[in-house]
Order: sequence, then C-alpha cells, then structure tokens
Amino acid sequence: MGNETYGTISQYTVGTGGTLSPMVPATVTSSTSARFMSIDPSGSYLYVGAGAGVEQYSIGSGGALSPMSPAVVSTGSLSFEVAMDPSAHYLYSGLEPVGTVAQMSIGAGGALTLLSPATVNTAVHQDNVSIDPTGRYLYAGTDSALYEFAIGSAGQLQGLLSPTIASDSTAFGRQCMVDPTGRYFYCATSSGVSQYTVLSGGQLSAMSTPSVAAGAGPQGLAVR
Repeated sequence: MGNETYGTISQYTVGTGGTLSPMVPATVTSSTSARFMSIDPSGSYLYVGAGAGVEQYSIGSGGALSPMSPAVVSTGSLSFEVAMDPSAHYLYSGLEPVGTVAQMSIGAGGALTLLSPATVNTAVHQDNVSIDPTGRYLYAGTDSALYEFAIGSAGQLQGLLSPTIASDSTAFGRQCMVDPTGRYFYCATSSGVSQYTVLSGGQLSAMSTPSVAAGAGPQGLAVR
C-alpha cells in the first residue's frame, strides 16, 4: 500500500482468514506521491507510480520488497496510475500534469525500459489508464475526455480512428476500468459513474443511460 504523504510503501502478509499482518519491516522507503501499484502475474515484481517516475521492486519469497536497479525509471513527470498488459510485457503510466502516457517494456528480469517514443500525448491532467482483458486496447482518462488507443505488437500505443470522446464530467483523479469480459467500461467522475459499451474495434460508446449517480466525491471503483 502506497503512503503518499510519508513516502513509504506498507507491506503485509495475508493470513488464512484473509486478515492482514504487517511484515518486518512494516514499510519500505518510496518517494512522495506513491499511490497506484501493479504486480505482475507471477507475483515477482511490483511497480509503483510515484513523484520521480515509476518505481520497480522485486518481491521476495516471503513477500518483502527490494528495490531493483535502477530503483526508479524516470518519466519526466509525476507518474500516477500504472497499468500492465495481460501478457506482462508492457507497462503504461499516466503522467500528471503534462498530459502524456508513458509506455515501457518489461524485461525478463522485470526491469522496465522506456519504449520509443517514451510517451504519447493526451491532455492536461492525465491520470488514469486502464487496459482491456485482451491486451489490445488502452483507455486514458483526463479532466475533459477519454482517450482510446490500440496497443501495437511491440507495445506502442496507437490512437484509434476516433481516439477521443468527451466525458460527461471530469474524470480527473478518479478511476476507470474495463469489466472482466471486456465488453463494458466504467469511469468514476465528479457526478457519478459513466458507463460505456466497448465496440468490436475498441471504441467506447455511451450507454443509453450514460451515467448513474453516486455519493459525494466518487474516486475508486471495482468491477466483479
């Protein structure tokens, strides 16, 4: 768990009943603004969006984190949410406030390497990124629109024929995700939850009821 204010990551073991217990040590040093994380499917590596870029850690047999070398892959700006493709070959991060998405390959030992180009443009306040279960499409939310990309065979992002759609309300600082079937897309906004159908080519199409109300200040969401 990222502790944004303190610049640490808390680490826990999960007991047989699902309860958490702090490891020893209970935290490892991170950088400020450490928030969103992604673990590779093998459970061997952890990646953290942070103030200096994307931090990378190896996960030991007992679950403890150890910084890799280098400990941080610089993205030139604050890395916010991170998303890994299902094959665990590529990692993407929304960069705030410059309005770009960083794209990286994941090597055999888990180390990140920036692709060429290292970033693709979206809009200011680029925060959240999400990938569909097939690994073919990536969606990036900003404070004014949702950006739609195809993921190429070498991991580079390519804008779809209609690469952007206006969001019904700001998605800045909030979470978006594709459902496990890859057929639907949801985004927490300042007014509720926006809901879309994912078309066969990856483009998003607002449902007949484009949004549903939520409580005050919705942020994260989860889809079963």
